[in-house]
Amino acid sequence: MPPPEPKTPRSPRNWRPLLFAAICLAALAAVLGYARYFRRHNEPVRPATVISTDPKLLAAIRSKPHLVFRSTALESSGRIAVVPLDNPETARALAPLACERVYATPTSGLCLSASRGVFTRYEAEAFDGDFKVVSRFPLAGAPSRARVSANGAVGVSTVFVAGDSYSTGSFSTRTTLYDLRRGQALGDLESYTVERDGQVFSKPDFNFWGVTFTSDGSRFYAVLSTGGELHLVAGDPASRRIHVMRPGVECPSLSPDGGHIVFKSRVHESGRLLWRLHVLDLHSGHEALVQESQSVDDQAEWLDADHVLYSLPRPSGGGSDIWVARADGKEPSHLFLAQAFSPSVVRP
Repeated sequence: MPPPEPKTPRSPRNWRPLLFAAICLAALAAVLGYARYFRRHNEPVRPATVISTDPKLLAAIRSKPHLVFRSTALESSGRIAVVPLDNPETARALAPLACERVYATPTSGLCLSASRGVFTRYEAEAFDGDFKVVSRFPLAGAPSRARVSANGAVGVSTVFVAGDSYSTGSFSTRTTLYDLRRGQALGDLESYTVERDGQVFSKPDFNFWGVTFTSDGSRFYAVLSTGGELHLVAGDPASRRIHVMRPGVECPSLSPDGGHIVFKSRVHESGRLLWRLHVLDLHSGHEALVQESQSVDDQAEWLDADHVLYSLPRPSGGGSDIWVARADGKEPSHLFLAQAFSPSVVRP
């Protein structure tokens, strides 16, 4: 019997196909994992089927519950637009206004605008139910926030008069109320009397912003910043008095039933300042965390009794999208309307 032939050592090259296959599988797993992340945090843009300046389409959408917002789409950036609430991606009608911030009700609204040139001029333009400007108010700085009471009677603007971000301590704001029916300014909130624990409270570093109204405009909530601390305050335009309620609340937005406030709360994570959305029950004091993993530097809007809307910057760095989340925190957020900013829900 001849001796067995010696075994030939396996060439290292025989492992190359296996190694290549392993690398491909690892890459595929990474891509799929990133795709899942992308779908959650960077949802693709779904532009409206129709983008139109047709006044008939504008009127048709406005006859039903709709959303008024600032478009951030390239072809209509800065224009005020409306979409139907029940199917926001089907049609986008443009209104004859361009704003930095907007808020609307069935009968009136506020458009904070900027006329840029050698010198930039800022204005608050009050408009009626047909988006016709009925009065103008000069603004002392760059627009930041706008709000109008549900009955359309009272509006408010907040601007930066120094600095341009709430994430730093080197900013100053000016917040002014307006009687929209008479076309009159009602004064800067810093001229109101502030009370805390039954005593007059006054500091030179007061800053107010994030005003939200009761439905009849007779009262408002806002944030007061002083001494590096933030406080939820409640105010009365008639008496021009404000009282401090509780700390840690920023950019409140009152629910349609007047029983809850959605607000953003500051947190520091990995050396960064972030904002998380919470919902406060004004009767029980209970707080719920909204399921939104991204930092929300916006004043949220109530879509209905159970959901809130807010703007988030688009990952590509161009414009913003509007997202929606349950107020009770029981479901994660999702994209509501792409290429949109500064939402206000209008129910005729």
